[in-house]
Amino acid sequence: MWSASFERGRCLVPALAFHESHATETVPSVRTGRPVKRQYRFSLPGGEAMLLAGVQEDGRFSLVTTEPNACVAAVHDRMPLVLREDEVESWLASDPMAFTDRSAIALDVMPEDEDDNPEGQMQLAL
Repeated sequence: MWSASFERGRCLVPALAFHESHATETVPSVRTGRPVKRQYRFSLPGGEAMLLAGVQEDGRFSLVTTEPNACVAAVHDRMPLVLREDEVESWLASDPMAFTDRSAIALDVMPEDEDDNPEGQMQLAL
């Protein structure tokens, strides 16, 4: 479905963070009290903006996902393809498969319900 987009429609999506649901961990919903999957927020250390790899075609858009690095793997089975600044030109012009290994990307991870508690934040440098 997206093969032409990988050839001609690669793009960049600026973001401050991305969120993933934990595969099994639950917390009570603030609205209903029922168990819901716990959400985690992933961001670059220091709160820097990140660039996520995307593709677009005919008015449709999708973020590119890949195997999770060690930080995200503890929460979810995939992650958005986070690009380093020095990879931007290559992402737009070269082989997209060269970007599947994200193990060197350092991310901070925080459970969403602990946003106001800095002690709940973990930094995992990979």
